[in-house]
Amino acid sequence: AQEPFRLIVALHQDGISVRGSGLDVTRLALQGGTYDLQGLTVVLQRVKQSYPQEKSVILLSEPDVAYESLVEVMDVCREAGPSQELFPDISIGEVTRV
Repeated sequence: AQEPFRLIVALHQDGISVRGSGLDVTRLALQGGTYDLQGLTVVLQRVKQSYPQEKSVILLSEPDVAYESLVEVMDVCREAGPSQELFPDISIGEVTRV
């Protein structure tokens, strides 16, 4: 049986990482002290092109990431514009430090 598709977007203090089934890990560094939401949109659009039927994303954040940043990233994960749905089914968790 095929593994279920998983897409994970993680917010770290120094940027965002995107990883998932069959994807290379993408790291987006902070741009002028803020998260690179434009870069994240581009990455997620590419993933959506490869997996058009998928709607789920797991959003992880480190404990010290601002709630506002989390909300902004949730908005980006949800859609890239009024008519361009990306991954509206969002599960939220915390990045566990290893």
